[in-house]
Amino acid sequence: MMHARGAYLCARTLLRLLEPLKVDYVAGLEMGAVPVIASLAALSVAEGKPVESFFVRKAPKTHGTTKVIEGLTQDESLAGKRVIIIDDVITTAGSSMKAVDAVRAAGGIIEHALCIVDRQEGGAENFKAAGITLHAVLKKEDFA
Repeated sequence: MMHARGAYLCARTLLRLLEPLKVDYVAGLEMGAVPVIASLAALSVAEGKPVESFFVRKAPKTHGTTKVIEGLTQDESLAGKRVIIIDDVITTAGSSMKAVDAVRAAGGIIEHALCIVDRQEGGAENFKAAGITLHAVLKKEDFA
């Protein structure tokens, strides 16, 4: 994701998978999801289909905004908004579920998660138990 062409290709693929899901925001847990959602948001504007984004901190900072959810304007609320959680890699979904919990606590609706690689080590099942469908660009079984 830190290579220009890789970031573009990942964002383009994720944007195509995202399109039929009709969401208001894309979000993810710091740090792994940040380059993914930033690239996706930038490309969405370039393609004329803007998707807003924010990220969730693992813990609030003791300075600055001291918020767990970062990237929303002061007047923005997630109440009733459809959010998709995005990550680069999903293993058990433990990290992503921290973002899910924060978004749901803020009133956001999460029905889908999206990743570049699903390691197929329980993540899809853990999401399903939380009422979330995982969509993956690639799965472990796709690699030799």
